[in-house]
Formats: sequence, structure tokens, C-alpha cells
Amino acid sequence: MARTYTAAAFIKGKMPFGQGNSLSDQEAVDIASYFTHLPRPVKANKDKDWPNGDAPKDVRR
Repeated sequence: MARTYTAAAFIKGKMPFGQGNSLSDQEAVDIASYFTHLPRPVKANKDKDWPNGDAPKDVRR
């Protein structure tokens, strides 16, 4: 869920609970942007997160 658009797709289809697909695309992206842009903990070996190239554009760095 660290990728904004992956999280937005989940939110759009599943939330609010029992009322999936009741949010607009923009509302889902707004919610996903909020929590995907919160500070994340720094973990060891972060340089190995994307061994096959650069991170996708919607990943928070």
C-alpha cells in the first residue's frame, strides 16, 4: 500500500466498508495520497528495494 495508485484502487473498490465503489476516483486518490505521504520508518537495506531499476513514479521516497 505504499504506492498511491495501488492504494487508491483498493480504497475505491473496498471502502467505506460495505459500500465499495461509492467514492469518486479523485476521493480515493486524495485518501491514498494522505496516508502514502506520511513519514515512513527508515529500514536497513533500503537501497535494495528496487533491484531491477528505479522505483515507480508513484512510490514515496
